[in-house]
Amino acid sequence: MQIKEKIKEICIKQLDRSYEKRLRRIKPDYHEWVSEKGCEEKLKSLSAEEPFVVLYQKRGSLAKNAMFHLAEGFTNMPKAQILYGDEDMVAPDGRRVNPWYKPAWSPDTYLSRFYPGSVIAVRKKLWEEVFTEQMTSELSGTEQQTKQLSENIESICFEKPEEIRNILDKLMERAGGFRKNCESIQRVPHILFHIASESVWQEYLSSAFGLSVQGASVSGKVSVIIPSKDNVAVLKNCLQALDGLENIEIIVVDNGSSEENRREIASFMEGKKYIYTPMEFNFSRMCNLGAKEATGEYLLFLNDDIEVCGKAWLERMKSKASMEYVGAVGLKLYYPQTKKIQHAGITNLPVGPVHKLQFAEDDKDYYFGRNKGEWNCLAVTAACLLIKTSKFWEAGGFKEELQVAYNDVDLGFTLYEAGYQNVVILDEYAYHHESLSRGDDVTKKKRERLLSERAKLYDLHPVLQGTDPYYPEELTQEGLDSRIVPGYVNAGNVIEKAKWQSCPFTRDELREDKCLMINVEQSMPGVMKGYGVVLGDDNACYDFYVVLSKEAQNLGEAYVCRVKGKYRQDLEENMPDQKNVALCGFAIENGEDVALSDEYQIGMIAVHKISKIKLLNFSGWYLRGKE
Repeated sequence: MQIKEKIKEICIKQLDRSYEKRLRRIKPDYHEWVSEKGCEEKLKSLSAEEPFVVLYQKRGSLAKNAMFHLAEGFTNMPKAQILYGDEDMVAPDGRRVNPWYKPAWSPDTYLSRFYPGSVIAVRKKLWEEVFTEQMTSELSGTEQQTKQLSENIESICFEKPEEIRNILDKLMERAGGFRKNCESIQRVPHILFHIASESVWQEYLSSAFGLSVQGASVSGKVSVIIPSKDNVAVLKNCLQALDGLENIEIIVVDNGSSEENRREIASFMEGKKYIYTPMEFNFSRMCNLGAKEATGEYLLFLNDDIEVCGKAWLERMKSKASMEYVGAVGLKLYYPQTKKIQHAGITNLPVGPVHKLQFAEDDKDYYFGRNKGEWNCLAVTAACLLIKTSKFWEAGGFKEELQVAYNDVDLGFTLYEAGYQNVVILDEYAYHHESLSRGDDVTKKKRERLLSERAKLYDLHPVLQGTDPYYPEELTQEGLDSRIVPGYVNAGNVIEKAKWQSCPFTRDELREDKCLMINVEQSMPGVMKGYGVVLGDDNACYDFYVVLSKEAQNLGEAYVCRVKGKYRQDLEENMPDQKNVALCGFAIENGEDVALSDEYQIGMIAVHKISKIKLLNFSGWYLRGKE
């Protein structure tokens, strides 16, 4: 017996060493990745067609092709008046680390922090319009003598954001950065600068700007529209949190509470509007009904399971929504009685709209302050969304064909396409008792409805499918990974060509066990992505198979595909109590070797390489084959 245990121990150690070796091969390093990527890039000849001025940071160095990329940017984007770009840091040992990829022009983010960063280029004509002799003193901390870097390019160095703050504010305003449809301020998607220390970035992130366009207190009534049905206690809690707010009207839209609940709701609706219209649940229609009855200059759409906190949040939202260039305004949402983020703005990925930073503890800064201050984004959740009434109807209200999901995303997309900037305020918050009203999207029927409404969303906005100007392509695009990290983290992963075969296992030899956790993040005829983890065991000791079955209970007409495993930094970080989970991801491209038809439930089989124990579990996801 002891000999068997010793042999098993040796085998496990061998499997662990093999796992570590493969992990080292796949796990990325930014310096090595960027060096390999740039190994063929030679210093490019520079020819600036029009003159421009470059402001850049003293504490660091310009990337070797920074001026080429800026000149190219001005040539390729004739409407651009101001350009900025990405940067990284050079560590004390000389290695490049921490790339900072920037969003498209984000005026509210700019007002919160000095996010354009270490290099800002301005067309000479705009510079001369704004930079007069009277303003020269505002650059007192910089090298005021401009240097000629090359023909048509002049430069000015700065050390701290305060040294160029006033001049940059004026440049941004003159360029139209705080008006609708701004195309004159653009990001150049290249590393333009190597910063000398992380403390410089901390100065940028803590340097809030103070332009007059950062709205002050504004007048105007707010109509609070709350869809609700048969949630008496929850609704009452929501309304109580609104007590004490001035210049608001409250409109509750009820789509068919029971008679008993209807009478109870009516009993505490004195001084408020109560619209009772029995109908199938349609969030968009309910919100539109409330908006038609509203008399306020602003509309606040609020789920009945939202519990707002503090007194400043509404004035902050209203002040921001009053700006000419702002569309919808959202608020940071926490899970109840925690500081765990539920909503910090909606990000649009190839897999669809997602909540970045969801489930993250709000006790530190994430990716250059992405959970602090104010950030522009493509959309905000209608669980707590404020918008000027005129802009809401300009956008056509909520699309009623999107009955449950993505109606708020559609509104955000529509506003963005009309030239507005949507913004989420992240230093005010509310609690969201998520999905109390209708449950989560876990059943097959609800998943089908969700996928159908997502398809409708992109039918309405085809140009935005899979793209997000506020979330650069250089950041990870992987599934439902809620972190914000550079995409090089997953650069070692390659999508496998699926090799399906008839399931070689019988149902009797498989132990169905939830210790095998499977999460499918993307499921379509082309590509399937997700992860599988055996909880409480060494995952290096298992072979993993994705399984498709028409009849989950008896594995009727089932196919399996062995997966090699993809690197998942999120699993490595979020499951520190589990062993060897970093390579538990999968990404497979469905091959043509099996003619899948009908519909298959997606599951996973894990086979222990030593004990030969075979575990089985199914997800709630399905793959629809060819008709």
